[in-house]
Amino acid sequence: MYLRRAFGVSLSHLLAAGLIAAVVVLAVVPQGIERYQINAFIAQAEAAQLEISERTKQDIYEHTYVVREGKDKAAYVAKQKNIPLEDARAVPLRSDTITEWKHGITQLNHIETNIRGKPLHVSLNLENNDHMHVFEYAPDTCAAQESTGIHTESCTKKTEVTETYRAHRSVFDGVHDIASLYEGTLAYNPQPGKTVDFAELTYAGEQLVGDVGYTVFVSARDNIEIRYFFDTETHLLKQRTISILDGDMRYEMSEIQEVDFAFLPAEEAPEIFNPTRYSYEQMEVIPLSPQS
Repeated sequence: MYLRRAFGVSLSHLLAAGLIAAVVVLAVVPQGIERYQINAFIAQAEAAQLEISERTKQDIYEHTYVVREGKDKAAYVAKQKNIPLEDARAVPLRSDTITEWKHGITQLNHIETNIRGKPLHVSLNLENNDHMHVFEYAPDTCAAQESTGIHTESCTKKTEVTETYRAHRSVFDGVHDIASLYEGTLAYNPQPGKTVDFAELTYAGEQLVGDVGYTVFVSARDNIEIRYFFDTETHLLKQRTISILDGDMRYEMSEIQEVDFAFLPAEEAPEIFNPTRYSYEQMEVIPLSPQS
């Protein structure tokens, strides 16, 4: 079992660091699985999460992930809006690619979507002395974007953006807009939360995809279920699936897929977080408290 292998490497180190004690009561563990193995894995996953957070204070964290509509989104929309299933399945599913660069509390966010005719969206939260300057590049049209010399696939596709396409996309986003899954992480937050809080997670087993093993946890609240897939070797979160539970039906509505991350030297900050890099509009200036 993957967890046995993960547990065997560093139990003494985890005990010495006090990490196991901090998570002993956090995971709900089914019968037949040793509680300490699950909690040891959680401790290592939390340590990996903390290491990334701490390192952004020295280096620049570059992180890319994709948020896409799930395989059952069309079926759920058809049911909720009482439209033919074949019509709903004909609507292209949305996929947003987010790349973020973080250095301390300064953050640059680059959002590109496959929605036809939707321009690039860029936001910059730039720390400057005792203030946070918030900038945004959000052209209304593809023509406005291209006038600034920026080209993206969603704005250069030759496929016509019809009123029918816009109407269908509006219905899908009205049922659930996948941007709600990441927008909160893009805004300036002086006290950001954890990427994953294990307090309400239940261990759901191991899963092998190709040559990669995943340790799976699940959370459920009201009618929402989220499944978390951690790389068993690195303890890093690789994927989340969000589903709606409707009676005896389970609709996978969206998926968050990790693509890549890297650490860049802090010396690159002036170029990456350059407020003249895009045709930004300054949205607000936020005074920073001493602890920010």
